[in-house]
Amino acid sequence: MDLDFVKSLEEDEQYEALLEYVIEYAEGGDSEAAKYLGDYFARGIGVEKNEKMALQFYLLAADLGNEEAAYAVGKAYSEGWNVGQDYVQAAYYFQKAAENGYVEAQYKMGLCYQTGHGVDEDKEKAIEYFLLAADGGHIDAQYLVGTDFFENGVLDKAVYYLKKAAKQGHAEAACQVGVCYSTGLGIDAEEQKAVQYYKIAADKGSVEAQYLLGMCYWDGTGIPKDEKLAEKYFKLAAGQGDARAQYQLGIYYRYNEKWALEYFAQAADQGHELAAQRMGEYYLEKEEILKAKKYYELAAQQNNSLDQHALGKIYLLDGTKDYSKAVEYFELAAQQNNLDAQVCLGKLYYKGEIVPRDRKMAIYYLEMAVNNGYQDDEMLLQKLKLLM
Repeated sequence: MDLDFVKSLEEDEQYEALLEYVIEYAEGGDSEAAKYLGDYFARGIGVEKNEKMALQFYLLAADLGNEEAAYAVGKAYSEGWNVGQDYVQAAYYFQKAAENGYVEAQYKMGLCYQTGHGVDEDKEKAIEYFLLAADGGHIDAQYLVGTDFFENGVLDKAVYYLKKAAKQGHAEAACQVGVCYSTGLGIDAEEQKAVQYYKIAADKGSVEAQYLLGMCYWDGTGIPKDEKLAEKYFKLAAGQGDARAQYQLGIYYRYNEKWALEYFAQAADQGHELAAQRMGEYYLEKEEILKAKKYYELAAQQNNSLDQHALGKIYLLDGTKDYSKAVEYFELAAQQNNLDAQVCLGKLYYKGEIVPRDRKMAIYYLEMAVNNGYQDDEMLLQKLKLLM
């Protein structure tokens, strides 16, 4: 079939002659002609749109060895397009197209083996197909292969494929290349190039790149320091829910208490420890104990001994008083070598305040504190030991 002649008939909208010509070749076993007929019925070119007829011609073309048609049939079975969804049949036709070098089908076969749809799950075969597709220029395959190499420590190949995807406009790939240039992983560290890749990714909507680029402007890393531009990129990332960017905006608006608190609260509610600390400190200073407790509880969830000790102290205050909770958090902090919590528990057990008096426990915690550098109560510790 003369494709140039077909295109000229299409351009001139001579549909009757076009169909007559293409049908003649399809009846003669021309796979390309059968595939074109599938396209015409799928899009309504020269004929009334009819997806069932389109699928019939795609099946004919696929059976005649046309890889594009085989891919179309595979997609139809995968998505249940005018046929019952059947992952086994989908994989069968994707395989036919992939064997003939059809890049999109190679990528789909990678997904089939990755997910176990229509074939037995096989991560190695998935990567084999992703590699074929990546080398054929498939952007998503290049990113998947790059990240797989990165996770397995093959950094030079990781950078190679991530760069390929980045050059085609893959935002997350560009961001990852920026990280490689920033850290020197798989490539010589160059902060300026890191910034270039972060910009590409950030402008395409990568929240990670927006945050990282904001930090570059904030710190003056690889680019002149510019807090206004840092604010711009932090806002983009914060708008997509990035807690780190929300926290940085809280710091940026340090001279505007209302805005700073708004961003710290957003970050804290997502579990950002430092933001929760700041909110806890703010409300504690304002003597709004219940609000302070809420944020210190959020901060303490990150298992930081400073937050646990602070929360223990809050549970000793009127309005939130709960001695068992106070001791619980002091003990958590003490076990993480928090000196203040160790001293506090030692004295509480020595004096019998809020807990039963217990010399053994007093010695236990004061000894921990002394071993941690505490000197004020060494004599008390020795005295207690003598009394035991």
